Amino acid sequence: MPNIIEVANLSRRFGATAAVEDISFSQTEGSVLGIIGRSGAGKSTLLRCLNGLERPDEGTVTIGGEVITGLPERQLRAVRRRIGMIFQHFNLLSAKTVLDNVALPLRLAGTPRAASRARAAELLDLVGLSDKLNAYPAALSGGQKQRVGIARALAPEPRLLLCDEATSALDPETTLSILDLLRGINRRFGLSIVLITHEMNVVRQIADQLLVLSGGNIVEDGAMRDIFTKPRSAEARLMLRAAGFLPEEPAQEEPYVRLAV
Repeated sequence: MPNIIEVANLSRRFGATAAVEDISFSQTEGSVLGIIGRSGAGKSTLLRCLNGLERPDEGTVTIGGEVITGLPERQLRAVRRRIGMIFQHFNLLSAKTVLDNVALPLRLAGTPRAASRARAAELLDLVGLSDKLNAYPAALSGGQKQRVGIARALAPEPRLLLCDEATSALDPETTLSILDLLRGINRRFGLSIVLITHEMNVVRQIADQLLVLSGGNIVEDGAMRDIFTKPRSAEARLMLRAAGFLPEEPAQEEPYVRLAV
């Protein structure tokens, strides 16, 4: 399979602080990539570089065979129409119905009202919310709001779906249902997914490939199963241990010193 994402020597700095530093990786089309790290690791900056919302200081980002680094804003907008976004806090418009929230990207792209609403209704059925078309976001649970966000992200038929901490505002049971939905969409449509999170249990449920970030650097990159079973980096071991996937390291005994008498 070809690569949907290719990142080469990517760096993004804010003043003297490097949010990401000399990062390189690729993602196979149709796969699910988990990007994990603790707060401040550079996850969000990296994600924003993937859709052109952040312009790197060095390096290149290639999406679907097209180098997007350095593109003018007008061309970047066209690229973003092929990239869906799911947000931590849903970002729904409170004054619009569920149906109109999902139809909004199509309306902004110039799709006629009837066609955009028909497409939105199909997607709401896909995510299990066909009975909520005329509801407003305030009447929905957190999990339902995220399902609306997923339907909205799918409306323009993207090739790539970027998920920014998409489950961190949800309870564990709802998180599992959202991850099941995303995995089902990935398998049904062959849609490539990037999911950033600080939760090891989330990537364990859905990811094929895993990047572990620390201090703006990739400290481990490989198949999810390999990293969970044989982590090479101290950061991965620390996060796996904190999540209960690795046993605690035994306490170091004080060295025995024989005293002279």
